[in-house]
Amino acid sequence: MNDPSLEDFRTLPRIDKLDIGKEAVILIKHGSTILAVAASVGIGVRAIQPWAGRYGRGGFNGLEGRKISGRPRPPKTACLQRVPTVVTTTDPRQLRFEFAYRTARPTGDALRDKY
Repeated sequence: MNDPSLEDFRTLPRIDKLDIGKEAVILIKHGSTILAVAASVGIGVRAIQPWAGRYGRGGFNGLEGRKISGRPRPPKTACLQRVPTVVTTTDPRQLRFEFAYRTARPTGDALRDKY
């Protein structure tokens, strides 16, 4: 489990993982073994096998997986520390709000976009 390539794969964004999965499936489809594909793509065999199974069940659409659900992540500390300053020292028009009233959601969105 101390293989650096596996740790790097886990930290990749979903879109990059999807590209790697598509590349792996194409190689398998052209006759390469899972072991050879894992070596050429640079990730473990156990990461390749689910991609091959999902492709077998649903084609390339099956690789995309399902929607991630659940509670949204809380804002970062740096973002939370800026809220009082932004609310008290800026005009809503500076933040390009659609309207001039301050609400929690547009303020949070503006801070989340910036940080």
